[in-house]
Parts: sequence; structure tokens; C-alpha cells
Amino acid sequence: MNHSKISLQADNVNVTKSASFIFLLHNYKILIEEKDYQNYMQKYTDEKIRKTILLEYYKRSKGKSKNTQMHMYNFPELKELNNKDIFDNAKYLIDENLVRGGIDEEGENLFPWITRLTNSGIKLVEDNQYDR
Repeated sequence: MNHSKISLQADNVNVTKSASFIFLLHNYKILIEEKDYQNYMQKYTDEKIRKTILLEYYKRSKGKSKNTQMHMYNFPELKELNNKDIFDNAKYLIDENLVRGGIDEEGENLFPWITRLTNSGIKLVEDNQYDR
């Protein structure tokens, strides 16, 4: 009887290890899917921000903007988004030479500014057939 009890305990340990491993794999899969979703949402958010900024400056260049003096942080389409995301995407547009602009520094704060689209930025807007 003693041997069966030991064997049963050993089997329970293996079952517990197997269940733990399956649980770990399942949770790992969920984490991977969540990370993929987060990456997708970040990419979607970045594209939305860039499109919004490019489109607004395109409208300004054509005299069709209703927000001619509004700073990009206050664009209605971006109002609810994180300012860091807006900053990062404005910097991206500047770095990629899609817009003319720069980054001002006030103490520890950085503020992007854009004056206009470059020819590359105009071409990107027109080629993508954004709502103009």
C-alpha cells in the first residue's frame, strides 16, 4: 500500500506539472495575442494621428481648413489622444521630411510645430486619396 501511495503522489505531481505547463502556455499565448493587439493598436493610432496631421495641413495649404490657427494638440480628431503619442508622430513627420517644422523647448517641455507639408507630404496625401 505504501508503494501505491507514493506512486499516486508522483502521478499527482506530474499531473500538476502538466496542468501548470498548459496553464503557462495558455497564459503565454494570451500575452502574445495581447502584445500583438497592442502593437496593432499602436500602429493604428500612429497612422490615424499622422493622417490627421497631414490632412489638416493639406487642407490649410488649399485654404479649406476650418482650424487654420489651431495647434495639432487641439485638433478635434486628436483631442482625446495622449499628448506623447501626438508629439512622437509629429516628430516622425518632421524627421521623415513630410512636413516643415521643428521642436521648441521650454524648460523640460518639448513642443512640435509644423508650418506646412513638403512635396513628399503632399504627394503622400494625394496618393492615399485621404478625404480632402
